[in-house]
Amino acid sequence: MFHDQYGVVNWALVNVGFDRFDGFSWFIRPLWAFTAIGVVVVWQSFPFVAISVLAALQSISQDVIDAARIDGATPLQRLRFITLPMIKPVLLVMVVISTIWDFKVFDQVYVMTEGGPARSTEVLAITTWREAFTQLNFGLGSALAMAMFAILAVVTIIYVRLIRDDEELS
Repeated sequence: MFHDQYGVVNWALVNVGFDRFDGFSWFIRPLWAFTAIGVVVVWQSFPFVAISVLAALQSISQDVIDAARIDGATPLQRLRFITLPMIKPVLLVMVVISTIWDFKVFDQVYVMTEGGPARSTEVLAITTWREAFTQLNFGLGSALAMAMFAILAVVTIIYVRLIRDDEELS
């Protein structure tokens, strides 16, 4: 999709009017490489998040929305004071899951750049794999994997405490 001559992304951007992307190489500079990887990661996780949020939105009782409408709440007020608080638990779970998915991203980076150019798109998961399986330094690879687990555990605990503190205030 991101090939400089035959990629559909460049073709679409050129046809929309961005002539700068004719023959544009996405993987020469780190910023553009991370942009391409980010697009792929978002593209992969979007359906799950969208369906989860849609299910949360459909669980909101129409009676509550109708009552707010009768009380004179504007659409923005209904969104802020009814819809968002009622779907907040699902949104927070999606934030936790997305954070874990994004932190452990390996396959997208490896397939698209293998950590290049010059290891500039190398993330912790790639470094862990590289140390353990290409350098055969299993001790450092294990230590990096445990560090990644510890970081994710701390982030998840922080998210859970934020959710719990917010529920106690309500």
